Amino acid sequence: MKHTVRILSLLLALCLLVVPLGGCTYKKRPLAYLKSSVERTLGQSLLGEMTALLFDAFREGSIDLSLSSDKELGGASGLDLALYFDADKEQIMADTALLVGGKSYDAKLWFSSRQAVLTSTAFLGSTTLGASFETLKQDIAHSIFRNNSGTTYAVPEINESSATAVLTWVEGFYALFGALEDTPDLLDKYIDVFLKYLTEYANYTRYTENGRVKIYLLVDNSMLSRALRDTWAKAVKDKTLSRRVREVAKTRDAMLSAIEGVVTTEWTNKVEAWLLNNAEIEALCARIDAADPFTFQMNATVKRLTGKLLYFDFTHTAGDDVTAFSLDLSAKKTLEASLLLEGVKRSLTVHTAESDWRTVAADYTYKVAQGESSPHIWQGEFRLDEKKDTFHLTIGKNGIVKTVSGTFFSENDACSLCIDQVKTGDAEVDFKLSLTVKAKATVPEAPQYVNLPTVTEQRIDPVAKRAREAYAAFLEEFDRSAVTREAVIAYLLAPFSFEE
Repeated sequence: MKHTVRILSLLLALCLLVVPLGGCTYKKRPLAYLKSSVERTLGQSLLGEMTALLFDAFREGSIDLSLSSDKELGGASGLDLALYFDADKEQIMADTALLVGGKSYDAKLWFSSRQAVLTSTAFLGSTTLGASFETLKQDIAHSIFRNNSGTTYAVPEINESSATAVLTWVEGFYALFGALEDTPDLLDKYIDVFLKYLTEYANYTRYTENGRVKIYLLVDNSMLSRALRDTWAKAVKDKTLSRRVREVAKTRDAMLSAIEGVVTTEWTNKVEAWLLNNAEIEALCARIDAADPFTFQMNATVKRLTGKLLYFDFTHTAGDDVTAFSLDLSAKKTLEASLLLEGVKRSLTVHTAESDWRTVAADYTYKVAQGESSPHIWQGEFRLDEKKDTFHLTIGKNGIVKTVSGTFFSENDACSLCIDQVKTGDAEVDFKLSLTVKAKATVPEAPQYVNLPTVTEQRIDPVAKRAREAYAAFLEEFDRSAVTREAVIAYLLAPFSFEE
């Protein structure tokens, strides 16, 4: 529980950075004022533009990723993946190919609120399989896959209720998918409420000096629990919020019931317990109060005229554990950032210079240090030619220099990054990566298909035989257990690592 409380308090501190709020005066609402400044600063940065573009892509755009390497991940040496989204029309499409053992295992899946369609040259040959959700109940009634069909394809779990379960899950999926559009605004409203109460209980100061707004804040166990308790009291009175969380809980329960085949009200019970009595919030606040004393303190500087964030730092202290972060944007064309986490301090300094109006150049220094040991230092330069949309990055450590070259462009509704060449000294590393994100894209049309629930044994026999053989060959080459989060990160960073 000690770690849970520490994580909760740290996340709440991080909320001060990442969640946008409306503008407020720095005198009455300093935290809201600070968050408005962060929003404005991020919105004018490349990071903010990329984040907004990614959210738009998940609504009605596309994400296209391609990578290859001489290194293998679980036996795979290449991946092509394209995802298309259209929340309004309730449809998603995935086009993927995995290179394993020198062979490409491909698949295209169209999934909408009306149908599911699958093609795969590797597994299905020229056959396209699909199912219509509009006729699924009738189709399953006499399907060869039904548990009482008497065929070799009979599946014990498929019966008269299977179609209802599938339809319930599909309806729930798109209900949650559609809710992604306005739910963040509703949650944001109550983070604003939380900051209002936190400001009332916390120790803070704010003043103006030389055209800059200075803000200091300190929060401890008691202050945090008081703000959470008051936020809960206000939130449970909001009918819009209560209705939304109940809808989400009901949808989750329906989807789980459809998958497990047993009716569950787990999420509904949790929501009702949270909304109808204060036992849950009081138990949480009691644990926070009883936890080892912790604090997080924050300092920030904002340029009053433009509302731009110039400096920010926070320090989270829990016993002997200290986590600290700082960001300094006060110097022209220079960024300095540092992070202290689990006794390891990481610092980054970036100085940007414009060679001309079409070329941007920056040099950087990145250090990692622990205790009194000598720091590990990486240094290099980044250059972007906006006329040709090309970039060149150097990474140097201990006399070894790596270079990364490729193309990059960013527009209002699309961005693309392509790494064409990676070198260690003069030796080229076999690694290629391409990523394209579009805010607007049309989901490809699904092809005509063989209706799987009503297919005959004679029609499916050769397809099933091919699929089983291809899947067996795939499993011989590909180890799914090796594809962990840590392994994926190591795979992507291997070409840039200086470790042997």
